Amino acid sequence: MNSFEMPRADHRTLILGSTGSGKTTVGAWLLSHAPFHTMPYVIIDYKRDKLLNSIDRSIPIGLNELPDKPGLYHLRPNPISDDDAMENWLLKVWHKRNIGLYIDEALRIPANRTGAFEAIQTQGRALRIPTISLSQRPVSLNRFAFSEANHVVALRLTDRRDRKTVSEYVPIDYDAERLPEYHSRWYNVEKNRLFVVRPVPRAEEILERIRARLKPRRYTI
Repeated sequence: MNSFEMPRADHRTLILGSTGSGKTTVGAWLLSHAPFHTMPYVIIDYKRDKLLNSIDRSIPIGLNELPDKPGLYHLRPNPISDDDAMENWLLKVWHKRNIGLYIDEALRIPANRTGAFEAIQTQGRALRIPTISLSQRPVSLNRFAFSEANHVVALRLTDRRDRKTVSEYVPIDYDAERLPEYHSRWYNVEKNRLFVVRPVPRAEEILERIRARLKPRRYTI
């Protein structure tokens, strides 16, 4: 009853950690277990992280495209100039449903004009829009990213304000226990259970798992 459980296919997972804490590796590990064999899954890549960009079988798309076949897709928005286009794209995802999202640096997601990202967070389970959202600054995150999460994964946070923000939503006492490097605290919101989890597999193993689950990309001449 109290055993650790991975996020389900309709869940929203929030991953928090300072730079160098292993946040992206944890996110990629969860992504490697995501159901992209049965539904489209889109990586929203603001950071251009090396690990994510090493997934050579993902399919690049633009803000004028919405995938309709299972697979892993890669969207690289410009954080300076693409806010309106990004919000329009998220609104289309909300209308279409049945698309998973992996958001690397959720702070960059616009949430001003249509409220599309908030709608995805609050209605994502019913609409089958699972999310894996990553952020290094919890203090600046939209509150719905916390309140609507089914799982919160907290790695090392160096800023006191960030630790305080996380503690308002997750029963973590950062002063009472410091975890070894790359360990994390996983909070299952529905079951109100907190787990300490050892480091996930190395990046190379994660990439190999993703490649093994993706079909090779076909090129035409």
